[in-house]
Amino acid sequence: VAQWGCEAVFVSPLTRALHTACLAFEEQPIPMVVLPELTESWPERSQNTGRTKQMILDDPELMRLKRFSTLTWENMSLDGPWWEVCNRVVRRLMN
Repeated sequence: VAQWGCEAVFVSPLTRALHTACLAFEEQPIPMVVLPELTESWPERSQNTGRTKQMILDDPELMRLKRFSTLTWENMSLDGPWWEVCNRVVRRLMN
């Protein structure tokens, strides 16, 4: 990963994306920013259903990851069903 020369990582707040990013960039001292806009366009599929910011922050599995505590959440102001809001916007843009 170091050879890619990344200056920042932007990651979806979906659990699997957070988990992958935290592991992949574990040793890289670069900003990792959570962006709710980076989500799937099919929220009806269970793997694409989000959780509130507080539920994510309280997840014991994610809390064990070294980089999880360094994530930037300032763009994650929606504490409700952000995944539904973002998916409506994405679908409008796609049509």
